[in-house]
Amino acid sequence: MQSLRIVVALIAMLLTPVSSVAAGLGWYYDSFSWSALRNYFGGGTATRKLVYREHLKALLERERAAPYYNIRFGPRETKLWESFISDGVPYGSLSRAEAKFADRVVGIVMGPEAEVPELDLQSHTDPDYIHPEAFRHLLSTAGPEARAFLELFRYGRSYGQSGGRSECPFDGEAWSCIEAYVVLSPEECSAFGRQLEAILDSAEFRESEFEERTFVKPLAKALIAAGDRQRGIYLRSTD
Repeated sequence: MQSLRIVVALIAMLLTPVSSVAAGLGWYYDSFSWSALRNYFGGGTATRKLVYREHLKALLERERAAPYYNIRFGPRETKLWESFISDGVPYGSLSRAEAKFADRVVGIVMGPEAEVPELDLQSHTDPDYIHPEAFRHLLSTAGPEARAFLELFRYGRSYGQSGGRSECPFDGEAWSCIEAYVVLSPEECSAFGRQLEAILDSAEFRESEFEERTFVKPLAKALIAAGDRQRGIYLRSTD
């Protein structure tokens, strides 16, 4: 009888539909100090820039001793990164390869492994990542302003740019880009958060299989809270 119960339990587990929180590509999000990020990329004092260059030197030494990022960090790349610290990230004047490297740099700086304490990164992803198709589904009932934000998740948006990308930064396809990211300012956080809440609270809104009210509603709350505290939100897609 005990063996039969075990077999029945196993069959039930196999027949249970896989939930939308199963492993796969999704968007995660962290809040961070908006002023610190602006300081890191060109806005800091001469003293702060010196600190960031020393931090970069230490990071590169760690990377050479124990490679983690799988990126080339030769003299040219190091000089380019230092220019981002000094003058910001001028995507308009960068070559295609340099722009890709800039996107890598933003991803590294915004990751906990880089250990930039001033950014004060705080994870808010709850209860799990947001499936890309959830953002796509929200477009069906979004107004013009909300649509502009939701379209950013088609390909992501490079740091400091007003419009979204026209292709994935590294790999993937529309709505399924790997290592795409979106950085939102405090003002954008407030606006987008309230627009998301309005959509999700609407009686006309119908959830898709990706459970927008479960997984996107926490993002809306995190966005509003970040805006109120003059913090930014960093969203990244990863598998």
